[in-house]
Amino acid sequence: IKRQRKRPLTSTWYKDNNNKAKIKTFVNTVNNWFAKNVKVKTANRAVSVFKDYEDMFSTRANFIPINKRASNEFREIAAIAYLIDYNINPTIEQFFLQKDIKIDKDLFSLSGMIQLLWRGCIRDDKKMDVFIPSFRMRNLLYKWLMIQGK
Repeated sequence: IKRQRKRPLTSTWYKDNNNKAKIKTFVNTVNNWFAKNVKVKTANRAVSVFKDYEDMFSTRANFIPINKRASNEFREIAAIAYLIDYNINPTIEQFFLQKDIKIDKDLFSLSGMIQLLWRGCIRDDKKMDVFIPSFRMRNLLYKWLMIQGK
């Protein structure tokens, strides 16, 4: 049986005990990004990661849950690290498939990330520093921004 490779920054990747050293290195990378590249107070920084892992990043930034919607609570956030490769829950996807409804997985992922980024100061047309280490998520945002710029 060929084992499917786990993509970095998915919930499965974070849960995999074989990734503990990688996660520790990743935490250091995120902390270094905040320390060396972000010129805003800690109160104006945020990370979005799965709830079980928020404590790893709490010394450098606030935590914004990945499912945070329609809130003004984080309006002053000027720097955010989006630390997940967001995917639809397979159980929810199966529910829709059983009803012959196909979900565009990339659009689902992108919409969740944009919703979260919009919680910050960008909604007030202010500059926001954004760190998106997931190649997939960064590429989805880049493609969307290119379409918006046309």
